Amino acid sequence: MAIKSRRFAVAAIALVLSVVLAACSDGEATETTQTIPPADELPELEFGRGELPITVPANWPMPEQHAIAGTMINGAETLTEVVYTAQGNLDEILEFYESELPAADYEFTTSTTEHSRYYVDFSGNGIEGQLVLAPASGTITGATLQFTYSS
Repeated sequence: MAIKSRRFAVAAIALVLSVVLAACSDGEATETTQTIPPADELPELEFGRGELPITVPANWPMPEQHAIAGTMINGAETLTEVVYTAQGNLDEILEFYESELPAADYEFTTSTTEHSRYYVDFSGNGIEGQLVLAPASGTITGATLQFTYSS
């Protein structure tokens, strides 16, 4: 139970941080990565913010108005995490991903709703992972993208 509490606290802090950063952002969309390095060339552990990390496939759809609060690459686990906010209420952002993910050759394996959060498990383009969306305010949605390279 303590692990769930810690995870919830970390997620809540990340969500608050992403809302603050979104408010301070210039609102311009960031460009996606063009090529992904081979898994054996990934950094051991790297943190960033403000732009998508080099491991995010070029065709990963991002809402036009978004702000990236934090990123992490864990090369040993081939794990990438991106925490961001998107302009739009939860329903609008869900509609965006329901349309854009299949168009970019990502398949939904499961999707569930729990505690005002929407969880989407997906695979495609050499990765598999989960996208978690949650309302941050009336017109802002918080998102956490986490994926690993599929084998």
